[in-house]
Amino acid sequence: MFFFFFKQKTAYEISACLVGSEMCIRDRGYISVAGAGRPAYEIIEAQVAAQQNPEAVRKEVASINGSLKNGKEVSDVPAYLQSLYRASVQPYLISWFKYNPRTVIASVKVPVLIVQGKNDIQVSVEDAELLKKGCPAAELLLIDKMNHVLKDCESKAVQQQMLTYGNPSLPVNSTLIASVSTFVKKLK
Repeated sequence: MFFFFFKQKTAYEISACLVGSEMCIRDRGYISVAGAGRPAYEIIEAQVAAQQNPEAVRKEVASINGSLKNGKEVSDVPAYLQSLYRASVQPYLISWFKYNPRTVIASVKVPVLIVQGKNDIQVSVEDAELLKKGCPAAELLLIDKMNHVLKDCESKAVQQQMLTYGNPSLPVNSTLIASVSTFVKKLK
């Protein structure tokens, strides 16, 4: 998640958009929350490997990613990979695979806050640290217990995580709210 802050008359608007967007020209500040620090294809391949899929599946994912990185859609996607690579998603993946977040964040010329939950099972603390390397002047905030949906979770166990993903009654992490508020107030 990426947020850009810019002044329009007297109100501040928050626009979620990809780092490097043309909007960055008029922004006052930039916040990355659970933002990838590696190209998307690297993250997908790491997630597939972490699920202990057979080598043949990992190679197939790498092959499909290779085609998409080269701007070529893949028509012959196996049924077990359709949720990730169905035809309707491939143009989006092709556009996303062009970006290396470390390179893009290095071009951001406004104050930057990088926020990452320590219990996020989708984007790692390593990703936040990679973004920080790309933008050394950025503030880096690592939040204990916070997961990818910005809620507290005591464990990285998938079953516990999923209980927080689908529970709208759980609050957003309070440290996140306070830190974002403080950062935005400093931009005025």
